[in-house]
Amino acid sequence: MTRPKKAPFVFRDPSASMTLRSNVSSFATGLIYLGMIACTYSRKDTTGSVSPMVIDKLVSDLSTDRIRHHSTVADTAGLDAELRIIEAKLGPLEPGIRDHLAVVEVMYFTFADSTMTIIDKVNLHSGALVVHACVADDVKAIFEILRRDTFPIAKVIPINTYGLNADSTGWNDAASMADNNTSAFNYRTKPTSREPSKHGQGIAIDINPVFNPMVRREADGTTVEPPQGRYVPNRPGTLTRANTDEYLRPLGWSWGGRWPKPTDHQHIEKSQGRCEHMQFSLK
Repeated sequence: MTRPKKAPFVFRDPSASMTLRSNVSSFATGLIYLGMIACTYSRKDTTGSVSPMVIDKLVSDLSTDRIRHHSTVADTAGLDAELRIIEAKLGPLEPGIRDHLAVVEVMYFTFADSTMTIIDKVNLHSGALVVHACVADDVKAIFEILRRDTFPIAKVIPINTYGLNADSTGWNDAASMADNNTSAFNYRTKPTSREPSKHGQGIAIDINPVFNPMVRREADGTTVEPPQGRYVPNRPGTLTRANTDEYLRPLGWSWGGRWPKPTDHQHIEKSQGRCEHMQFSLK
């Protein structure tokens, strides 16, 4: 998934009045780079948990080869141009969303083996999520909690890396899901209606889709997305009622695994509260 190098682009952070440089083309006028450089960890004495001293060491020394990148902000290069193609099909994205998208670099533990059954509790990985700036701090907090519990994430790669749908009505969500990729912003409508998707607002994340598939049961059969997905609650990297209560509820987020139709195990979204640009709800 190597992209050609682009000329450096300068991001302006209005809150800090500072300039940040990045190898990425212009995303939107109000795009904010919110790289996560250091985090504070809760200390738990749970069996199987990584020693807090090990985690602190990994986070405090970003030069170590134990930090491995699945993606960076540079992987959003070209996203703005592709977004304009999607807008030509679906209509303009609301300025309250388009002008307030942010790239958040998150860190997490992943798997040590190709079958994704063993958690690598030594090496940290990082990846870039595109979200609405209103939920950027929430996203960082959620990934801090996941990391604290050594909840494994297969990979985090911006959805634009997978290309556009055949009809250019969004990025290729099917390919991203099949790759067990965790992603956030994707300007598209809901699969079952023309209403804007929460992903199209930048306030939803799909986590480990192969382990947490969307399941729709109808009279004529059951649909699973991605098709190879299988929901096994006790498998590492799987979202459940118990862990989503811990990870999400205190931050006003909800889990699609509680929905009756479809049951969207991979989907989490901001559903309570409000910010300057939107009111959050489950509607």
